[in-house]
Amino acid sequence: MPQFRSINHTRPVTGFSPRRIFYVQITLLAIFLLSACTGTAIKPDMDITPSQKLAFAAEQAGDYDKAAELYQQLAATSSDDGLKYEWLIKAAQSYFRAGRSEASAELLSELNVSRLDTQQLLQRQLLVANLALEKRDYARAQTALDFNIPEHTDTLTQQKIHQLRITTFNALNKPIAAARSHIALDKLLANDQSRRFNQQTLWQLLRSAPLADLRSAQANAFDSDVLGSLQLAIIAKGSPQQTNYNISQGYQVFPSHPANKLIIDIVLASQNLATSQPSG
Repeated sequence: MPQFRSINHTRPVTGFSPRRIFYVQITLLAIFLLSACTGTAIKPDMDITPSQKLAFAAEQAGDYDKAAELYQQLAATSSDDGLKYEWLIKAAQSYFRAGRSEASAELLSELNVSRLDTQQLLQRQLLVANLALEKRDYARAQTALDFNIPEHTDTLTQQKIHQLRITTFNALNKPIAAARSHIALDKLLANDQSRRFNQQTLWQLLRSAPLADLRSAQANAFDSDVLGSLQLAIIAKGSPQQTNYNISQGYQVFPSHPANKLIIDIVLASQNLATSQPSG
Protein backbone atom coordinates (compact mmCIF):
# COMPACT_ATOMS: atom_id res chain seq x y z
CA MET A 1 0.00 0.00 0.00
CA PRO A 2 1.37 3.46 -0.84
CA GLN A 3 2.36 5.30 2.32
CA PHE A 4 1.58 8.97 2.90
CA ARG A 5 3.80 10.51 5.55
CA SER A 6 1.66 12.36 8.07
CA ILE A 7 2.37 15.96 8.93
CA ASN A 8 1.87 17.72 12.23
CA HIS A 9 -0.23 20.85 12.46
CA THR A 10 -0.40 23.70 14.89
CA ARG A 11 -2.67 23.20 17.88
CA PRO A 12 -5.95 25.14 17.97
CA VAL A 13 -5.72 28.80 18.89
CA THR A 14 -8.31 30.09 21.30
CA GLY A 15 -10.01 33.44 21.13
CA PHE A 16 -9.95 33.78 17.32
CA SER A 17 -13.00 33.41 15.09
CA PRO A 18 -12.03 33.45 11.38
CA ARG A 19 -15.66 33.23 10.23
CA ARG A 20 -15.34 35.82 7.46
CA ILE A 21 -12.13 34.30 6.14
CA PHE A 22 -13.70 30.85 6.34
CA TYR A 23 -16.61 31.81 4.11
CA VAL A 24 -14.24 33.43 1.61
CA GLN A 25 -12.26 30.21 1.50
CA ILE A 26 -15.43 28.12 1.03
CA THR A 27 -16.16 30.24 -2.06
CA LEU A 28 -12.65 29.75 -3.42
CA LEU A 29 -12.85 26.04 -2.70
CA ALA A 30 -16.02 25.74 -4.75
CA ILE A 31 -14.18 27.29 -7.69
CA PHE A 32 -11.38 24.75 -7.37
CA LEU A 33 -13.87 21.85 -7.20
CA LEU A 34 -15.44 22.90 -10.49
CA SER A 35 -12.19 22.22 -12.31
CA ALA A 36 -11.45 18.85 -13.85
CA CYS A 37 -10.13 16.13 -11.54
CA THR A 38 -6.68 14.73 -12.15
CA GLY A 39 -6.37 11.21 -13.53
CA THR A 40 -3.55 8.84 -12.72
CA ALA A 41 -3.61 5.57 -14.64
CA ILE A 42 -5.22 7.12 -17.73
CA LYS A 43 -2.47 8.40 -20.02
CA PRO A 44 -2.84 10.80 -22.97
CA ASP A 45 -1.29 8.29 -25.38
CA MET A 46 -3.65 5.43 -24.46
CA ASP A 47 -6.02 4.01 -27.06
CA ILE A 48 -9.47 5.30 -26.14
CA THR A 49 -12.39 2.96 -26.58
CA PRO A 50 -15.86 4.15 -27.62
CA SER A 51 -17.16 3.50 -24.08
CA GLN A 52 -14.38 5.60 -22.61
CA LYS A 53 -15.08 8.39 -25.09
CA LEU A 54 -18.72 8.41 -24.01
CA ALA A 55 -17.75 8.68 -20.33
CA PHE A 56 -15.25 11.47 -20.99
CA ALA A 57 -17.78 13.32 -23.15
CA ALA A 58 -20.47 13.10 -20.48
CA GLU A 59 -18.08 14.46 -17.86
CA GLN A 60 -16.95 17.31 -20.13
CA ALA A 61 -20.58 18.17 -20.85
CA GLY A 62 -21.36 18.37 -17.13
CA ASP A 63 -23.64 15.31 -17.15
CA TYR A 64 -21.97 13.89 -14.07
CA ASP A 65 -24.69 11.33 -13.28
CA LYS A 66 -24.26 9.80 -16.71
CA ALA A 67 -20.48 9.99 -16.47
CA ALA A 68 -20.54 8.20 -13.11
CA GLU A 69 -22.67 5.39 -14.50
CA LEU A 70 -20.40 4.99 -17.52
CA TYR A 71 -17.28 4.98 -15.35
CA GLN A 72 -18.82 2.30 -13.16
CA GLN A 73 -19.53 0.20 -16.25
CA LEU A 74 -15.93 0.61 -17.35
CA ALA A 75 -14.75 -0.54 -13.92
CA ALA A 76 -17.00 -3.59 -14.01
CA THR A 77 -15.60 -4.73 -17.36
CA SER A 78 -11.93 -3.88 -16.72
CA SER A 79 -9.49 -6.75 -16.33
CA ASP A 80 -6.73 -4.38 -15.22
CA ASP A 81 -6.90 -3.63 -11.49
CA GLY A 82 -5.16 -0.27 -11.90
CA LEU A 83 -7.69 0.93 -14.47
CA LYS A 84 -10.58 -0.60 -12.54
CA TYR A 85 -9.76 1.50 -9.48
CA GLU A 86 -9.17 4.50 -11.72
CA TRP A 87 -12.67 4.21 -13.17
CA LEU A 88 -14.19 3.74 -9.71
CA ILE A 89 -12.45 6.86 -8.41
CA LYS A 90 -13.62 8.87 -11.42
CA ALA A 91 -17.15 7.54 -10.88
CA ALA A 92 -17.02 8.61 -7.22
CA GLN A 93 -15.73 12.05 -8.24
CA SER A 94 -18.51 12.40 -10.80
CA TYR A 95 -21.19 11.45 -8.27
CA PHE A 96 -19.81 14.07 -5.89
CA ARG A 97 -19.90 16.72 -8.59
CA ALA A 98 -23.47 15.67 -9.38
CA GLY A 99 -24.44 16.35 -5.77
CA ARG A 100 -24.85 12.67 -4.95
CA SER A 101 -22.53 12.47 -1.99
CA GLU A 102 -23.93 9.22 -0.61
CA ALA A 103 -23.32 7.42 -3.90
CA SER A 104 -19.82 8.86 -3.98
CA ALA A 105 -19.05 7.72 -0.43
CA GLU A 106 -20.45 4.25 -1.16
CA LEU A 107 -18.12 3.82 -4.12
CA LEU A 108 -15.15 4.98 -2.07
CA SER A 109 -15.94 2.35 0.54
CA GLU A 110 -15.54 -0.33 -2.13
CA LEU A 111 -11.93 0.64 -2.85
CA ASN A 112 -9.17 -1.53 -1.46
CA VAL A 113 -6.74 1.21 -0.42
CA SER A 114 -3.87 -1.26 -0.23
CA ARG A 115 -4.19 -1.77 -4.00
CA LEU A 116 -4.21 1.89 -4.99
CA ASP A 117 -1.11 3.55 -6.40
CA THR A 118 0.13 6.81 -4.91
CA GLN A 119 -1.82 9.15 -7.17
CA GLN A 120 -5.01 7.10 -6.86
CA LEU A 121 -4.70 7.19 -3.08
CA LEU A 122 -4.16 10.94 -3.29
CA GLN A 123 -7.35 11.40 -5.31
CA ARG A 124 -9.23 9.23 -2.82
CA GLN A 125 -8.01 11.33 0.11
CA LEU A 126 -9.08 14.55 -1.57
CA LEU A 127 -12.55 13.19 -2.20
CA VAL A 128 -12.83 11.91 1.39
CA ALA A 129 -11.88 15.42 2.57
CA ASN A 130 -14.46 17.03 0.27
CA LEU A 131 -17.18 14.72 1.53
CA ALA A 132 -16.20 15.41 5.13
CA LEU A 133 -16.24 19.19 4.59
CA GLU A 134 -19.67 18.93 3.02
CA LYS A 135 -20.90 17.32 6.25
CA ARG A 136 -18.90 19.79 8.35
CA ASP A 137 -16.88 16.91 9.76
CA TYR A 138 -13.74 19.01 9.94
CA ALA A 139 -11.78 16.59 12.11
CA ARG A 140 -12.20 13.86 9.51
CA ALA A 141 -11.24 16.28 6.74
CA GLN A 142 -8.04 17.14 8.59
CA THR A 143 -7.22 13.44 9.02
CA ALA A 144 -7.78 12.82 5.31
CA LEU A 145 -5.45 15.71 4.42
CA ASP A 146 -2.72 14.77 6.89
CA PHE A 147 0.00 13.71 4.44
CA ASN A 148 3.02 15.08 2.63
CA ILE A 149 2.18 15.87 -0.98
CA PRO A 150 3.67 13.16 -3.22
CA GLU A 151 6.50 14.14 -5.52
CA HIS A 152 5.52 15.02 -9.10
CA THR A 153 1.96 15.96 -8.12
CA ASP A 154 0.65 18.42 -10.70
CA THR A 155 0.18 22.08 -9.81
CA LEU A 156 -3.63 22.11 -9.93
CA THR A 157 -3.87 19.17 -7.54
CA GLN A 158 -1.38 20.82 -5.18
CA GLN A 159 -3.51 23.95 -5.21
CA LYS A 160 -6.59 21.90 -4.36
CA ILE A 161 -4.80 20.25 -1.45
CA HIS A 162 -3.70 23.54 0.06
CA GLN A 163 -7.12 25.13 -0.47
CA LEU A 164 -8.81 22.18 1.25
CA ARG A 165 -6.37 22.48 4.13
CA ILE A 166 -6.98 26.23 4.44
CA THR A 167 -10.74 25.68 4.60
CA THR A 168 -10.34 22.87 7.13
CA PHE A 169 -7.92 24.73 9.40
CA ASN A 170 -10.07 27.86 9.40
CA ALA A 171 -13.09 25.77 10.37
CA LEU A 172 -11.06 24.16 13.17
CA ASN A 173 -9.87 27.57 14.41
CA LYS A 174 -6.20 26.94 13.51
CA PRO A 175 -5.12 30.20 11.87
CA ILE A 176 -1.38 29.53 11.95
CA ALA A 177 -1.80 26.14 10.30
CA ALA A 178 -4.02 27.80 7.69
CA ALA A 179 -1.35 30.48 7.22
CA ARG A 180 1.24 27.80 6.46
CA SER A 181 -0.99 26.47 3.70
CA HIS A 182 -1.49 30.00 2.34
CA ILE A 183 2.30 30.35 2.13
CA ALA A 184 2.62 27.04 0.29
CA LEU A 185 -0.25 27.98 -2.03
CA ASP A 186 1.38 31.31 -2.87
CA LYS A 187 4.26 29.56 -4.64
CA LEU A 188 1.79 27.78 -6.93
CA LEU A 189 -0.25 30.81 -8.06
CA ALA A 190 0.71 32.39 -11.38
CA ASN A 191 -1.91 35.15 -11.40
CA ASP A 192 -0.81 38.35 -9.61
CA GLN A 193 -4.32 39.16 -8.44
CA SER A 194 -4.77 35.68 -6.96
CA ARG A 195 -1.42 35.92 -5.19
CA ARG A 196 -2.24 39.33 -3.76
CA PHE A 197 -5.59 38.13 -2.43
CA ASN A 198 -3.91 35.02 -1.00
CA GLN A 199 -1.24 37.15 0.71
CA GLN A 200 -3.82 39.57 2.13
CA THR A 201 -5.80 36.67 3.57
CA LEU A 202 -2.59 35.20 4.99
CA TRP A 203 -1.85 38.47 6.74
CA GLN A 204 -5.37 38.70 8.19
CA LEU A 205 -4.87 35.28 9.75
CA LEU A 206 -1.47 36.09 11.22
CA ARG A 207 -2.39 39.50 12.62
CA SER A 208 -5.38 37.94 14.41
CA ALA A 209 -3.32 35.19 16.06
CA PRO A 210 -2.19 35.74 19.68
CA LEU A 211 1.42 36.78 20.13
CA ALA A 212 2.22 33.72 22.26
CA ASP A 213 1.05 31.40 19.50
CA LEU A 214 3.06 33.27 16.88
CA ARG A 215 6.20 32.97 18.99
CA SER A 216 5.58 29.28 19.64
CA ALA A 217 5.08 28.64 15.92
CA GLN A 218 8.21 30.61 15.10
CA ALA A 219 10.26 28.53 17.54
CA ASN A 220 9.17 25.36 15.74
CA ALA A 221 9.33 26.62 12.15
CA PHE A 222 12.13 25.68 9.76
CA ASP A 223 10.85 26.96 6.41
CA SER A 224 12.29 30.42 5.66
CA ASP A 225 9.04 31.70 4.14
CA VAL A 226 7.05 30.63 7.21
CA LEU A 227 9.67 32.17 9.49
CA GLY A 228 9.54 35.42 7.53
CA SER A 229 5.77 35.75 7.81
CA LEU A 230 5.76 34.88 11.51
CA GLN A 231 8.54 37.37 12.20
CA LEU A 232 6.66 40.17 10.48
CA ALA A 233 3.49 39.28 12.38
CA ILE A 234 5.38 39.35 15.68
CA ILE A 235 6.96 42.71 14.81
CA ALA A 236 3.53 44.13 13.95
CA LYS A 237 2.32 43.32 17.47
CA GLY A 238 4.63 46.00 18.85
CA SER A 239 4.01 49.72 19.24
CA PRO A 240 3.76 51.74 16.00
CA GLN A 241 7.11 53.43 16.60
CA GLN A 242 8.90 50.16 17.43
CA THR A 243 7.22 48.38 14.53
CA ASN A 244 8.44 50.95 12.01
CA TYR A 245 11.98 50.70 13.38
CA ASN A 246 12.06 46.88 13.44
CA ILE A 247 10.70 46.57 9.92
CA SER A 248 13.15 49.08 8.50
CA GLN A 249 16.01 47.29 10.28
CA GLY A 250 14.87 43.74 9.62
CA TYR A 251 13.66 43.88 6.01
CA GLN A 252 16.80 42.14 4.79
CA VAL A 253 16.38 39.10 7.09
CA PHE A 254 14.00 37.32 4.70
CA PRO A 255 14.44 39.25 1.41
CA SER A 256 13.18 36.42 -0.80
CA HIS A 257 9.88 35.99 1.02
CA PRO A 258 7.15 36.35 -1.67
CA ALA A 259 4.78 38.33 0.54
CA ASN A 260 7.35 40.59 2.22
CA LYS A 261 6.65 43.72 0.17
CA LEU A 262 2.86 43.47 0.42
CA ILE A 263 2.81 42.63 4.12
CA ILE A 264 5.32 45.32 5.02
CA ASP A 265 3.29 47.91 3.09
CA ILE A 266 0.13 46.84 4.96
CA VAL A 267 1.85 46.91 8.35
CA LEU A 268 3.47 50.29 7.82
CA ALA A 269 0.24 51.79 6.50
CA SER A 270 -1.76 50.57 9.49
CA GLN A 271 0.89 51.66 11.99
CA ASN A 272 1.26 55.10 10.38
CA LEU A 273 -2.51 55.51 10.59
CA ALA A 274 -2.38 54.60 14.27
CA THR A 275 0.33 57.15 15.05
CA SER A 276 -1.55 59.89 13.16
CA GLN A 277 -4.71 59.48 15.26
CA PRO A 278 -5.24 62.04 18.07
CA SER A 279 -4.51 60.54 21.46
CA GLY A 280 -7.30 62.09 23.35
